[in-house]
Amino acid sequence: MTQVISRLQYTFSVELPMRSLFESPTVAGLAEAVTQLQLQQTEYEEMQQILAQEMQSPVHICYKTNTQLWSSLVPIQSKGSKLPLFCVHGADGNAVVYSKLAHYLSPNQPVYGLQSVGLNLGHKSHTQVEEMAAYYIKEIQTVQPQGPYLLVGLSMGGIIALEMAQQLLEQGEGEQISFLGLLDTYTVVSEDYQEPNEAEVLVTILAADIDLPWQHLRQLDSDEQLIYIMEMFKQRNFLPPNFDLVQVRRLIQVYNLKARAAYSYTPKSYPDKITLFQATESELPASQAQSLSFLERLATKEVETYRVPGKHKTMFFKPHIKTLAQELQKCLEAINICGQRI
Repeated sequence: MTQVISRLQYTFSVELPMRSLFESPTVAGLAEAVTQLQLQQTEYEEMQQILAQEMQSPVHICYKTNTQLWSSLVPIQSKGSKLPLFCVHGADGNAVVYSKLAHYLSPNQPVYGLQSVGLNLGHKSHTQVEEMAAYYIKEIQTVQPQGPYLLVGLSMGGIIALEMAQQLLEQGEGEQISFLGLLDTYTVVSEDYQEPNEAEVLVTILAADIDLPWQHLRQLDSDEQLIYIMEMFKQRNFLPPNFDLVQVRRLIQVYNLKARAAYSYTPKSYPDKITLFQATESELPASQAQSLSFLERLATKEVETYRVPGKHKTMFFKPHIKTLAQELQKCLEAINICGQRI
């Protein structure tokens, strides 16, 4: 999906939001979205020329994506009578991974992804978990104004989902949380976040289980490392051919901002049940155990745990994603009120 969006952006010189692919899955629908953006860009350019002539001086207007098209809320599966499931992005800020999950859930289950505003040209990323949660609450309430809510978050997204649940409960009666699911979320409380090597961040973002010649890469400068890795991933179709350093560094910047926010966030006691899905092949078993222990102290009720095959990076890949979806579906079906949309 990211390859389709990147190719369209490169070919037509527009910043096309990821949500366009879900809202307009046909060629005709995507063509209409591209046309609207091109028309808006032409209007901005004409405005720039007019202002420059009137003021007799250079005027620079930064072109931004159509705000009506761009939104953090991505409708992955908008049809269905059940309560919608809202899925929060991980540290990479991207919600496209949830399209795989939605494929294996009930066709009657609406699914919405939440992606970082920092992925969009001209928008700054939020730097605090509390800010992200407050913003995403406003987004989900455009679809579902009142609770009860179903929230889930992958990795760091579980931390954001937890804070969203806290803030919703603080809003008062009617804002119930019927489900809070954390997908292999690790809890770390530390203000001292050390940014990893950019090349390592890129590999983490792409969630690819590929052996890289790290000894050779460490002899290269940062740009050379990223170019080498980009080319390797392009050959394996993990990245579109036109993906460049500017786009890569934008992803890395979003990742570091989100990770730093997660490190500095201190969650409050949560007055309900937390459902935790943990990968069985964890690369950090000690940290995984510590996270479970931390959540058990945090939740006033139980922490229900499910073990899902795969690693942190591969639990969303086939065949593991199907098992994850099946376990999640069981949880949703067990909720009495999930039968009808509010």
